[in-house]
Amino acid sequence: MLWIFVLQVLVLPCAGAVPQEQSTALALFYQALNGPLWKDNTNWLSGDPCAPGASWYGLLGRNGVGCTGDIVAINFVDNGLDGTLPEIFSLFNSTERILLRDDNIRGSMPSSFFLMDSLTDLELANLHLSGTLPTTMGARSTLRSLRVSSKFLYLGRISGSIPPSIGELTNLEVLQFRYTDLDPTFPPGMSNLTNMVEFNMYSTMSFPGNPPPGMYPFPDFFCLYPHLQVLAMELTSFSSTLPSCLGTLSEMYVLKLNANRLSGEMPTEIGNLEKLILLEVSNNSFEGTVPKEWRGLTRLTEMRLDRNLLSGTLPPELEKLTMLQTLVISSNQFSGSFPSEWKTLTRLLYMYLSSNYLDGSLPTGICGFPEISNAYFDQNRFSGSIPPCYGEISTLKVLTLASNDLEGVLPSFADSGLLSLIVNSNNLSGSLPYLPKTIVSVAMIGNSLSGSIPEQWLRDKQLSMLVVLDIQRNALSGSISPELLRYPYLRNLYVNNNRFSGHFQSEDACN
Repeated sequence: MLWIFVLQVLVLPCAGAVPQEQSTALALFYQALNGPLWKDNTNWLSGDPCAPGASWYGLLGRNGVGCTGDIVAINFVDNGLDGTLPEIFSLFNSTERILLRDDNIRGSMPSSFFLMDSLTDLELANLHLSGTLPTTMGARSTLRSLRVSSKFLYLGRISGSIPPSIGELTNLEVLQFRYTDLDPTFPPGMSNLTNMVEFNMYSTMSFPGNPPPGMYPFPDFFCLYPHLQVLAMELTSFSSTLPSCLGTLSEMYVLKLNANRLSGEMPTEIGNLEKLILLEVSNNSFEGTVPKEWRGLTRLTEMRLDRNLLSGTLPPELEKLTMLQTLVISSNQFSGSFPSEWKTLTRLLYMYLSSNYLDGSLPTGICGFPEISNAYFDQNRFSGSIPPCYGEISTLKVLTLASNDLEGVLPSFADSGLLSLIVNSNNLSGSLPYLPKTIVSVAMIGNSLSGSIPEQWLRDKQLSMLVVLDIQRNALSGSISPELLRYPYLRNLYVNNNRFSGHFQSEDACN
């Protein structure tokens, strides 16, 4: 009965009606993707697909709303589409944009996408597509944007190689392949795509062990893209050095190369990228120092260099990066003191210096950072006392100083806005510090703290937000007030290996 109804609709004469072959193709699309169960299937299979005021849901005109003549765009996002895509799209010669996102669309990518005469933008995002990319990819040169991604945890993803025909897409400006199993090799025609503005590849391809060094060299065709603004290549198993010619891409403002096997020294030429805002090269095998030439990155707001083999001292010249908001250099081999010149980085919100060999005093410059939120200085060799001003930073939420050589007494943190304070495994002495009402987690394991639980911790449930309190392995004494156990959110209390006396009644622990 359904097909009889569809044919009756398609033969109705109507001025400006969608061509019959397109209406038939749309009916196939509806059937193949379980149209009756879509979240919104308004007007589908009823009248002309682009009838004025009654167009079929998801078919758009040039004004961005329902089509009234040509179908300019096909747009479905999280609409309950379920099934495989039929080979129908070459019939839509006036359609310019197709967006299919966040649905249960599976199977191979139809080759007919790339036989559409007017298609400029194709986005197939967060779907269940599998198989290989169509060899027809370069059959039409109108395409300006191609975005393809699979659901992150979906096992059947697009795989194989990028077809050589991609080199015919000379108008392409945006190319994204995310959460795919595409081979990290590229056809020679990639050098033809000189209009590229954004290149984004995030692979999930698994290899049986590490590939030999140089097996997947980082491509240098990017250096032929003079308009490139965004280059993101993550989890792609490149195992070579970075080409210095990247420093010639003067329009670049995002460079993300996380989780590859890149090695060698960081090119000094990156310092020429004056428009760069985001630099991420985490989880590689880069060696050497941070080039002082990077002082030219004066617009940089985020720099992530963590989990590499970088060493040497931190260059004072980076004091010029006054727009920096996030600095992540943890899990490297940096040594020496924290540059006092970096006190100019007053826009910093997040500082991650963990797991290096930094020594000397803790940086006091952060006390003048008006918006500093997270400071991770743990697992270094910082010595001396904790600056008293650390306890007066109202914006600071997380302070982690564990596993250093710090000594002296802890300052009062009563006037701070801390949520988490971790000072484990140092040589701190004196009494427990005053804490702010905002505190959620405290860890002071393995120091030489002495004295009793401060009255301030108990008074009127001052620490009512406390969830974790770990003060093991110190020299604390006295009794532990039952009031501490009556904090409403306290779930983890560790006080062993101290000199506390007395015991708790069972009813104390239950209230």
